[in-house]
Amino acid sequence: MRPPDGSELEVGLRIEICPVGQRMAAGDRRTMAGLAAAGNHLLVDEVLLDASWLRDWVTVLALFPVLFVRVRCPLHEVDRRERGDRAVGQALGYFDAVHAHGLYDLEVDTSRAGTAACAAQIIAVPRPLFAFARTQGEVAALAPQKHAGGGQ
Repeated sequence: MRPPDGSELEVGLRIEICPVGQRMAAGDRRTMAGLAAAGNHLLVDEVLLDASWLRDWVTVLALFPVLFVRVRCPLHEVDRRERGDRAVGQALGYFDAVHAHGLYDLEVDTSRAGTAACAAQIIAVPRPLFAFARTQGEVAALAPQKHAGGGQ
């Protein structure tokens, strides 16, 4: 991201989650697990800002089948889509970090396929699902670090 004057100086954005935000996110994950335990089928859109969040998702959803989908598009498209509901450059601040773990059952690219086509890809994924099962073993190896990202 460049300053408004167009100079070459790069401007970065660091996203940090305060303790209250960490507790609220942990509560949200437990709410989703409770809804799943009550028999609900869920679609959860999560931005994995912190490696501990993935570890916690794996823990709280351990008893449920989970289809873990990477929804991506190129950074230039993310920048174009940013609306007035976010700080300009926010996506750049976490773009690299959110997918750093690399463990998915499926990847869809919203710059190449529309909503209906992405949904059809997701529905067509054969079962059983393995990303979260693999993740249970591999995610423990992730360092409990906060992610601050830059662009691609």
